[in-house]
This record gives sequence, structure tokens and C-alpha cells, in this order.
Amino acid sequence: MSSAGRLRSIDFLRGIAALAVVAHHCATYGTQPTSPWFQPLAGVAAQGYLGVPLFFVISGFCIHLGWTRQQVIEAKSRISWLSFWRRRIVRLYPPYFVVLLFSMLLVVVSYVLHVNTAIVAEYPAPKSRWMALDFLAHTVMAHGFSPLFDKLGGNPPFWTLAREEYLYLLYAPLLLLRRKTGLRFSVAAVTAAGFIFPLLFIPFVKAGSPWWKTIDSSAIVLWIEWVMGMVAVEACYGLTKLPEILYKPWMSVVWAVPAKYCEVKELHSTAAVLWALCFVSLVNYCVRRETKGQWFTGKVANWFVRVGVFSYSLYLTHYPVEAVAKHMLGPLAHTTNPTLYFLSAMLLGVAGYWVARLFFYLVERRFLSPRERGRQRLVPVSGAEAPQEIPAS
Repeated sequence: MSSAGRLRSIDFLRGIAALAVVAHHCATYGTQPTSPWFQPLAGVAAQGYLGVPLFFVISGFCIHLGWTRQQVIEAKSRISWLSFWRRRIVRLYPPYFVVLLFSMLLVVVSYVLHVNTAIVAEYPAPKSRWMALDFLAHTVMAHGFSPLFDKLGGNPPFWTLAREEYLYLLYAPLLLLRRKTGLRFSVAAVTAAGFIFPLLFIPFVKAGSPWWKTIDSSAIVLWIEWVMGMVAVEACYGLTKLPEILYKPWMSVVWAVPAKYCEVKELHSTAAVLWALCFVSLVNYCVRRETKGQWFTGKVANWFVRVGVFSYSLYLTHYPVEAVAKHMLGPLAHTTNPTLYFLSAMLLGVAGYWVARLFFYLVERRFLSPRERGRQRLVPVSGAEAPQEIPAS
């Protein structure tokens, strides 16, 4: 698989994010052994869910590219929203719907055959009716508004795709705000919205309600992660200037420590801001290296780049593939022996990886735009080099 014509740094980060999420689900698929050597390893893998905020930052970077490039290269700022949504739907929805059909088929088969699965157990009675409603909600991407359906659909990672769609809807008013008030005010407004939004529900939603999980992970709360991707691409093109500290990769660790603390303390809005700073530093560093002609050329880096090319397929398919693989492994998938648990987790990850590659070739690749297949160039911008073409999210 070639990544020619794509910005390698973005694909590199996509590959890391997707593999991190896969590692998270592989490491948390059953009752973990308590072996001293295993626990630290599993603990690190379990942090792979942080691939999600990284994906949001990358998405904001890529989606805002078109407007930013127009500002610098074409000196105009009009966006055809019809074309915008046509590209998003044609590029992202068909692969999503194919996997949704497969995931819900697994749910229905499990229910009919009385296979005890955690996802089937989540549905209230009558389960068949709620399954149908769940499928409908996921079909129209409305599952993000329901604490019951949000992480069902036979594929819990779908919750992030709903947030992506809502962030795309928010892009139009955000861009209008950006044009009228400037970037700094827009970032401040989005940050404030992330703190204010949960407060609005305090009089109406009881403490401990499952609705809080949906509110605290809503698109409004997570919006700042997406917007910091916008900031990164504008800085890349010289439309704004960021502090040099936001280009240091080690700052990602510095931001991650308080972000994790806030997450544990359930300070979700603050955690979202800190994760945004964490991952925008990483994005800035990687893109700057590539635009300066200093990108990594090793085999490991190239492998992550290749994974990034089919990262959407990997994100879509890995969970249901792991579910099928677990069933095929039988008792091995439920062992508490640390060595066997580690080996079975590796098998789940490998199965997810190869099925995703196959899915990319058979399905997703058919919906790539000509621009994604075309060759990208680097053009000078404000004394630096910035990417003229970046693959869309």
C-alpha cells in the first residue's frame, strides 16, 4: 500500500491513533490477570483510548485546510457547503454503513442464538424492538444524543463518529464566527462553551444519571480538541503565530499529566482543553518536521504511515472483528493466565489489522476522492513550507 500523494506526518499520527484504540480494546477485552509483569503492560495499552482526542485534533486540521488554503493561495474564503457535505458523506458514510450492518448482524445473531454478550445485555426488554431503534439511530447518526444507544450499534467506537458529524455541523457557524471575530476570540468562545454547556443541565439532570456520560462527552465539550486542529493548520500556513512551546513534542507529556488528573476527577471540560493542547503540540511538531524536509525515514515510521492510510477502516472494523475472534478463541479469550491473555490479545489485534486492510481494499478505497489519490506538493508560506494538499478527514 502506498501513501504517495499524502502528507506523511498526518498519516503517521492517524496510524498511531488507530493502533492505540485497537490496543485499548485488546487490553480490556476480559478480566485482566494480576501478574506483576502484566499489569503495567496492560495499563499502558489501556490508555490507547487517547487516540480519540488525537483523531479529533487531526480532523480539525484537515477539515479546516480548504478554507485556510484559499486564504493563503487564492485570497478568497468562500466554501461550497453542498460540496463539503457531499464529500463528507460519499467519503465516510458508505464504509460506516457497511460495518454498521455487519455489527448489528452480529448483535442479532447473538440474541437469536442466546449467546451471552455484554452488548446484547445492554438492551432493555423487548430487546428486538430496542435493537431496531438502535440500528435506526446509528443509521442517521443520532445515537450520540442517547445514553442508551451512544456506545451500542454492535460497535462502541461508533460514538466518536457521531461526534465527528456533529462537529462538521458546527463548522459552519464556527467558520462564520472565525471570519467575523478572528481566531483568538473563536477559540475562547469554544472553550467557554465547553465549560458552560454541562452547567446548563445541572438543574434538570440528577447526579449519577447515565445522561451525564453523554453530556460530558458531547461535541460541545470536545469541540476544543477539534478547534485546536484548526489553529494548527492556520499556524502551518502562517495565518496565525503560536508560541514555540506548542511545537515541542515533550510538551505533550507535560499537558497529559494534568489532563489525566482532571479526567480522573471527572473535570471533563478542563481535561478536553488539556488533551487538545497535548495533541496539538504533537501535530505541530510532526507537520513542521515534514514541511522542513526532516521527516523520519525509518521502517517503523513508514509502517505507521501505511497504517494511517487505512486507519478509518481499522477504526471501523476492529471491534466487531475482535468480537468474532474472541468467540472463535473460546476459553483462551477468557483466560486469566497472563501469558495466554497476552497472546490472545495479540491475536485479536492482528486479526483486526488484517481484516481492516482487506476492508480498505474492497470497500473504503472505492470512496476516496481523486484529490486523496493525487500527489501533494509543498509550497512556501511565510518563510516556511506548508502543505498545499492534505488528505481530508
